[in-house]
Amino acid sequence: MPKSRETLAVLVLAAAALAAGLWTARANVWPFAGDKARSTTADLRRVAIGTHAFVRQVVRHCHVDYGAPRSIEVTADGRVEALEKQNAAVKRGDPIARFDATKLESEKKNVLLELSNLKERLAFRTGPYREQTDAIAAIERQDLTEKRDRLSQALTEIVALEKRGQIAPNRVEEARLKLGEAKTALGRFEHQQTLRKAQDALDVSQLRYTVDKTKQRLGDIRAELERAIIRAPADGRLVWTDPGFALKGEGTVRSGMTIGSIVDPEVYGARLRFIDSDMSVVDGSAVSVSFGSGRPEAAATIVATQLVDDPLEQARGRFEYAVEITFPATSHDGVLHSQAVCSFSKALGEPAPAIPAAAIMFDNGNPYARSVEGDQFGLVALELGEVSGSYVRVLSGLQPGDIVLEP
Repeated sequence: MPKSRETLAVLVLAAAALAAGLWTARANVWPFAGDKARSTTADLRRVAIGTHAFVRQVVRHCHVDYGAPRSIEVTADGRVEALEKQNAAVKRGDPIARFDATKLESEKKNVLLELSNLKERLAFRTGPYREQTDAIAAIERQDLTEKRDRLSQALTEIVALEKRGQIAPNRVEEARLKLGEAKTALGRFEHQQTLRKAQDALDVSQLRYTVDKTKQRLGDIRAELERAIIRAPADGRLVWTDPGFALKGEGTVRSGMTIGSIVDPEVYGARLRFIDSDMSVVDGSAVSVSFGSGRPEAAATIVATQLVDDPLEQARGRFEYAVEITFPATSHDGVLHSQAVCSFSKALGEPAPAIPAAAIMFDNGNPYARSVEGDQFGLVALELGEVSGSYVRVLSGLQPGDIVLEP
């Protein structure tokens, strides 16, 4: 018997067994007629071939948790302190935890002091220092200018006296030398002031540069302190993943670790994994969640499908998908953090002709049905399709309305 027929026979026989009817065709029962037929079929009932909606279904055990949680992942290694307690109601952007920032806070304090000192020095160099040095320079310039002018006047007078023979010629030369020294001193002073102002401008520029660099450093520290704060990614209820962390309010974490999540307490759900062949059913399927113990079943919705990152398996051509489902928490008290059965069902086209599994016989692996037409009885060869519950799709051999016999 081909493998596909073996599989179909097993499914049909199992469905027939569940329906409490199992019988086998023999080579000498084709066809049946007259009294023999009536005596052979007296304990069988007539069943009309109808249509049945066939579905494919994938069923998984699942763990009920809050639905579609927004994960809180850390992006660095370190010590983290919780700023909010377990189950706290938070808003998007609220600080909920922070990395240990003792070193950064100390560095920030030192930089602020340094920046304050630099600003004071800059204010002094551009304010009192500049004003007072300019005032001193003005006094010195006035003294040197007045000295030069006095010596120039004296030289004029001495030259006039020397022309009248009232003074020795060497006195003229001495007066010229003193005037030249005064002019030189005034020129030197002006050059010194030009140099001083240039140096002062350079010093002020350097101070401003240092202030800007320090501000930048302070900004970097503040940015690091901001990154050290972990904020809520959404509105909702905060749930810390590690009970120890929730209890102590602190702990050591590794980069990429999920330390908690933001959940909606009114939404429950589950996260499941499926391989490629299952996804053909799961995608676009109707989802239900059963809890047992007489609890009502929940209709769920697929809210996210994500390829599981597994390069090794993907290199082998095997892909796995993580599927998240959610359902309203209303009317489902007591199921949170419990086990359930998640069913994914997809209809296979329109309703099709179907035969009860108990009405099917097998002879050498080939399926048959005992048909009835008036007083005539006979075996009809069947081509069968999918099994759904206690029914089997009829691909050929029978049409809706045909009568068959069933134990």
